Amino acid sequence: MKALGLLVIWTLPFCAATAETRIEELPEVPTFPVNNGPVDVQNTFTKRNPYYKQGAGTFYETAYLGFSAAKLFKLVDLEFAKRVGGLDILRGFIYDWLDFDVRDNGRITVEHCEEAVKAMNAKFRRLLSPLQYKIYEVWREDDSGEVNTLSFLIHYDPKLVEERGAKQQ
Repeated sequence: MKALGLLVIWTLPFCAATAETRIEELPEVPTFPVNNGPVDVQNTFTKRNPYYKQGAGTFYETAYLGFSAAKLFKLVDLEFAKRVGGLDILRGFIYDWLDFDVRDNGRITVEHCEEAVKAMNAKFRRLLSPLQYKIYEVWREDDSGEVNTLSFLIHYDPKLVEERGAKQQ
């Protein structure tokens, strides 16, 4: 028994020295830059609300992003490594939407809202498999707010907002 122990102790350094070191290369996971900087436009809205994009963006991230992302990631069964990219996309959508809103003097146009959604779709198309993308489309189209708390931005309708504002006055 003692001889076996000595044999193991004596051969261990030789085995460890000749062992192959394997470093597996992880696949590159796309990330997406988020433009949460100031809007380079001077209009009535920016004069009255100079940091609106950043303030509203921070609020939307805190109040809506986490819940929406968690639901989406669970629905599409998103791999852990791709979740940072998914968060980048959702954060980017929020700030793109707000950027357009500020540029449109505080009343985003339907065309700009659609442009922000189209950019989000293109990024998710790169990140997700075709099956996952179809599930994402279902999540995106949910306008109940129960699964997708960002739906009020995705399905924004300026006419409804104006009608609601007129009724409140």
